[in-house]
Amino acid sequence: MANAKVEDDQDKHLAADKLRSAILREMPTPLKMSELLKSIVVWAVELLRADAGELYLWNPKREGLRLSISHGFIESYAGVILKPGEGMAGRVYQSGEPMMVDDYATWEGRSAAFESHPPFITVLQVPMKWQERIIGVLSIDADKRRRTFDKDDVRLGTLFANLAAVAIENTRLYGKLQDRSERSRHILEHQVAQRTAELAHRALQMETCALVSREISSILDIDKLLARVVELISEAFDYYSVGIFMVDSETNRLILRSANGKMGRRLVSQGLSIKMEAKSLNSKVARTNETVLVNDVTKETHYLSLELLPDTRSELIVPLRIGKRILGTMDIQSDKVHAFSQEDILVIQSLGDQVAIAIENARLYNHSRELAVLEERNRLARELHDSVTQTLFSMTLTAEAAQILAERNPRRASTQLQRLQKLAQGALIEMRSLISQLRPKTVTEEGLVPALRQHIAERRDRDGLAVVLHLNGERELPREYKEALFRIVQEALNNVVKHAQADRAEITLDLTGGAVSLAIEDSGIGFDLTRIDSEAWHLGLVSMRERAEMLGGTLTVESQPGQGTCIRVEIPHITES
Repeated sequence: MANAKVEDDQDKHLAADKLRSAILREMPTPLKMSELLKSIVVWAVELLRADAGELYLWNPKREGLRLSISHGFIESYAGVILKPGEGMAGRVYQSGEPMMVDDYATWEGRSAAFESHPPFITVLQVPMKWQERIIGVLSIDADKRRRTFDKDDVRLGTLFANLAAVAIENTRLYGKLQDRSERSRHILEHQVAQRTAELAHRALQMETCALVSREISSILDIDKLLARVVELISEAFDYYSVGIFMVDSETNRLILRSANGKMGRRLVSQGLSIKMEAKSLNSKVARTNETVLVNDVTKETHYLSLELLPDTRSELIVPLRIGKRILGTMDIQSDKVHAFSQEDILVIQSLGDQVAIAIENARLYNHSRELAVLEERNRLARELHDSVTQTLFSMTLTAEAAQILAERNPRRASTQLQRLQKLAQGALIEMRSLISQLRPKTVTEEGLVPALRQHIAERRDRDGLAVVLHLNGERELPREYKEALFRIVQEALNNVVKHAQADRAEITLDLTGGAVSLAIEDSGIGFDLTRIDSEAWHLGLVSMRERAEMLGGTLTVESQPGQGTCIRVEIPHITES
C-alpha cells in the first residue's frame, strides 16, 4: 500500500509538471493546444480521484457539442455530437450550471449515444465559461461503487473548466495575433503573457492543494500541523503573511497559533489574540462563517493594522469550519493591491476546508488518547482497591491483634508481627507493580520486547504466573504501537490471573513483514462469549479492542468453557511515525 501511494503521488507530480511546462511555453499551436487540453483533463481526473474525463467543445458549424478530448473508458466515443439539451452535456451547456448524476445508467435523461458505455458510473459536468459565454463542458466520470461527487468537487471541477477555457481563448487570441500590425501584436502578446501567468498560478495553486492534503493528513499534533500548513502555503505562493487563528471558547477570542516569517513568529510568541466581537476582519469571518476579501486595506474600516506587518495592502481571510462550527480562520495577506481574485477564494477556501478536517482529526485523536489514559487510571484504581487496599486493611487488623497479644501472649504477638511484615512486603511489591504499569519506561526507552520480558518476570514473581514469550522477527515499532501492544498484553495477563484460574500462558508476537500479529493464550477455565458475568472482564475486553482499532487493527477473542482463552490482535499495516 505504501508503494502504491508513492507511485500515485509521483503520477500527480508528473501530470502537474507536464501541465505547467505546456502552459509556460510560447503560445501553443492548435496541435499543441490539443495536448494541453488533454493534460488538463488527465490532471483533473487524477486530482478528483476519478476514472475518466472528457471535454465537449461547442461547434458552431454543427450547432452542437463535440466530444473533442477524452481520457479513460470514454475515449472510444471521440467525435460524438450532442445538441443543446441532449444528455448531461447538452443540459449543462443550455443551463450554464454544474450538474451531478450519481448513477448515469439509471438517469432518465441520458443520451442514446452512450447507451453502451460502462455501467455503475457517477458523473460530474461543469460548463466552460469565457466572459459569461459558454464554450464547452468538462465531464468527470468515476465508478460509483468507489466514490461519488459533492459540492467541493464542483468547485475543483469549475477551476479546471476555467483553465481549459482560458487556454482555448489564448489560442484564439494567438490566431488573431498573426493578422494584426506590429503594435497590436505587442499588445496581444502582453495579454497572452498575463493570462498565461495567471494560468500557471492556478496550476501551482492546485498542486499546492494536493501537496497540503497529502502531507497534513498524517500529522496529529495540532501545532506541528498548523506550522506545516503555513510553511507550505507561504513557500508555494510567496505571500507576504500567512497566519492561522484558532477560536478559544473559554476566552471568546481568536488566538494566533501559527504564522510565517520572522515577524509572524514574533506575533505568535507575543500571544496575539483578537476578541470575537472586535472590529477586525478575522473576527468578522469567525462570526459570520463567510470568506472576506479586501483588495485594498486602506479602504476597509474593519482592517486591523499591525506594526509588525506594515506592508499589507490586500487581505483574504477564510473560515476554518466543520459544517457550521467555526474552528478558526486562515489569514492570507499580500503587499500588493488587488492581489487576490475570485478563483483565489475557491482555492484558499478549499485549503482551509482541508486544514479544518486535519485539525478536527488531530483533536479527536488527542481526545481518544486522553480517554485511554483515563481508562488506564480507572483500571489502576480498581487494581489498587482490589489488592493494595485490602492488604492494608488486613495489616490494620493484624497490627491491632499484635498490640492486644503483646502483653498477654508475646509468642503469638510475634507471629502476628511476622504476618504483618509479609503483608507489608506484599503491599510494597503490589504498589511497585502498579507504579510500573503507570509509566512503563522500558516500552518507550528500550523497546516493546524488553518491556514484555520485564512484565513477564514481574508477573512470575508477584502472581506465580508462568508466561512463555514466542518472538518471530524483530524490528522497531512507532511509539504509539509499542505502548498499545504492551497495554493489551498487560490487560490480557491481568484477566488470566483474575478470571482464567490458570498458572500458565503463552504470548506469540510476530513482527515479520509489514504487519504485526499478537496472540495471548491460556489454558484456564475459559468462558461463554455470549455471557460475560464480570463487568471488569467486559471492560478489559472493550479497552483492548479499542486500543487495537486505534492502530487500524482488529482484536478477536476465542474461548469456550473449560478450553481456555485466546486473544488475537492483527494490525495489517504499520504507519511509520
